Amino acid sequence: MSGSRTLTDEQFAAGTTIDGNRLDRAMEDHERRVNNVRKGDLLRRFVQTQFISRFLPDPIAAGVLPMLPFMPRHNTATGVSGTVPDAFLNPQRMKGIHKSDALDARVWTASFYFKHPIVIVDVVAFLQTDTTGTPYANTFTYGAPVPPHRATGDPVNDIDLLLTVDNPWRPEDQAANAVEIGRHNFRGTAEAFNRAGPPGAWPDLQTPHPGGALRGIAIHARDLNIPLHRDSRARLSLVIPHWTGDLPPWGVNPETEQYYTTTMTVLEEVED
Repeated sequence: MSGSRTLTDEQFAAGTTIDGNRLDRAMEDHERRVNNVRKGDLLRRFVQTQFISRFLPDPIAAGVLPMLPFMPRHNTATGVSGTVPDAFLNPQRMKGIHKSDALDARVWTASFYFKHPIVIVDVVAFLQTDTTGTPYANTFTYGAPVPPHRATGDPVNDIDLLLTVDNPWRPEDQAANAVEIGRHNFRGTAEAFNRAGPPGAWPDLQTPHPGGALRGIAIHARDLNIPLHRDSRARLSLVIPHWTGDLPPWGVNPETEQYYTTTMTVLEEVED
């Protein structure tokens, strides 16, 4: 019965009359529906799309040129070229992070506009280093002198990864956006990766990350299944600390201590 109600408003059942006019109307309804199949009548098909961003810092330019695409977390007069506005629409470039003991934070944000509804299924951010001795040699371990509330030898825990969606009525006001993903305060050892082979003796339940080249941190948010509405603008942000002074492992210019790759995987509906 439910299927016939979808096709036509004419219903034929015991105790009701059946005449030619009603049959004609029912057949016409069926014909119109079959000739104009709606999306809801079909199994939706999706295709996977990946958005990949990479950044290889120039260590020679550290401290000389602005380290774009990273920007300070706060909008201040010192970052303005020309006339300083009376007020900033976004005193902080993004919401969802709090670093009270750091001088500031550096934020790399990539924005994506989606004309049609999509589903975000996976987000990953890599902070990669080479063999020790190259410009990209972040150990992701605190050393002396240590930042406040940390200890020498502790893994870093001051990286953030966020995915936000702008408010459709106030798209430029970052206080009004929606935070869909937020990874904070995780230990670097929990997200470490290394391409070196395992040692000959691999102790059970004490699996260390072996030393070697091409290592770093992989922040992976998987199995998300986050739907986004049409005409949405998503922002994927990677946040690293900027401590006061030359504090290992981030140093004076934390952007130059590693190179970066981010990948966002979405499902887009197949269009006619």
